Amino acid sequence: MLHTVFRWRQHRQRRTSLPPGPRPLFVLGNIFQVPDPRNWMACQILAKAFGTSFTRPIVYYELFGKPAILISSHEVATELLEHHGDNYADRSNNTVMGGELVGWDRSVGLQAVGPRHTRYRKLLNTMLNPTEVRKLQPLQERCAARLLLRLLKDPEHWYMHMRPSISEALVHICYSQDFPLEEFPYIAMAERAWWIFNNVATANSFAVDYLPILKHLPEWFPSAGFKRQALLWRGELDELGYGSFKIVKEHVRKGIAKHSYVSSLIKARSPLSQDDEDAICWTAIGFFTGGVDTTAAAVTTFIMIMSRYPDVQCRAYDEIRDAIGTDRLPTLDDRPRLPYVTACMLEMFRMFPIVPLGVSKRASNNDWYDGHFIPAEVLLILGHRAMSRDPNIYEDEDTFKPERFLACHPSCNADKPGFRSTRVFGHGRRICPGRHLGELMVFIQIATIVAAFCISAPRNSDGKNTVDYKFDFVDGLIVFPKPFECAITPRSKNLAVLLEHSDV
Repeated sequence: MLHTVFRWRQHRQRRTSLPPGPRPLFVLGNIFQVPDPRNWMACQILAKAFGTSFTRPIVYYELFGKPAILISSHEVATELLEHHGDNYADRSNNTVMGGELVGWDRSVGLQAVGPRHTRYRKLLNTMLNPTEVRKLQPLQERCAARLLLRLLKDPEHWYMHMRPSISEALVHICYSQDFPLEEFPYIAMAERAWWIFNNVATANSFAVDYLPILKHLPEWFPSAGFKRQALLWRGELDELGYGSFKIVKEHVRKGIAKHSYVSSLIKARSPLSQDDEDAICWTAIGFFTGGVDTTAAAVTTFIMIMSRYPDVQCRAYDEIRDAIGTDRLPTLDDRPRLPYVTACMLEMFRMFPIVPLGVSKRASNNDWYDGHFIPAEVLLILGHRAMSRDPNIYEDEDTFKPERFLACHPSCNADKPGFRSTRVFGHGRRICPGRHLGELMVFIQIATIVAAFCISAPRNSDGKNTVDYKFDFVDGLIVFPKPFECAITPRSKNLAVLLEHSDV
């Protein structure tokens, strides 16, 4: 009897000590406050409504009985995910559709914590550590120049040129295909696979994520359309993963494979066990598909920003011109001499994080933070967008001000925790393994674009600016700007000649 009373009081204390949040409805939870888990704006409104009135911006809510905590503070994220990283390193088990059924749980992104995940990250680090990434600089510069060539030939459809140039770089790094990009048979399939990931990797996106028992329904069952869809998507993912791996494996066998992530691992671990093949295959898939859309989203966002902030663009171009002249394109070695261009990139990452809610994590065990009870298995959603607009860290947080990242500027609060955070690449033990490569790829793309082209808002027949100054994004795990118009014109008539000398 005493034990029962004790457990009841313990449960009551924990329940009343949960972080603040909206009162959940029976069964439905807070589905009306957070109608779509991929909607970062709804999550940001929730954080403002319930987080700012308390000592810490941390909000508790439920979706169909599944508990979740929204964190909108860099301080809280750092404390939980880095200082208590062991408890918050696992991925959410609320991605049954994307992880278990479609098969993305075989890649690092949605993989559960354990020996296999540790091994996969170590494999990725063989190519993605800072030393190896520096060796890839010529390739990144060459692919950036190829993007310029595409923009020069067809500026009207600039939006369509972002992914191919980045895909080309990652194809070479992962698989070392030395034939033209359009002949690589898996490019379109890779874009399709990442589109699938972007729609299924967010926790609680499908009914089966709320009710895992639904995964046992047979495919023919009338309400099991999601099972049939998952089967098709899994087949596409398997074809992409194993198909591209087999191409490189055959090249290695023939002795014609060039150095790449996959070829180097095949050679180092030959003869390969099935576990070896799976490890190489699925780390390469995450490497390749994970880098394309994130980088493309960042570069597209940068172009949108430049079309709306001509003064910022002019200052960035002036810095490039003064530092290296106009007779060549910027290289990654020029970055130390281009602090304002770097600041533009950092400010873009701050103001428009490309993964505004991160990839969800879960608590492995019960925990307490700042007087709040955090139950085991709770879903952790990271409000990167809210963190990056924290007025306690950033002055004029809703204004695009690259100079805030210049050490000599008064608004530079570099001494404040989280000011120059890498939150765009995640937190703690699940931080993106490709962050070093990703940042360099974004920098060289935007630096060469500013050096070569003037980006401006479209004008009507009267010469008036017709741009819509709203910043609209498509909801998803990774957010792309909605299609928008802008004019991209070369700064010099000699750009074509310049590109010829850039080994495009």
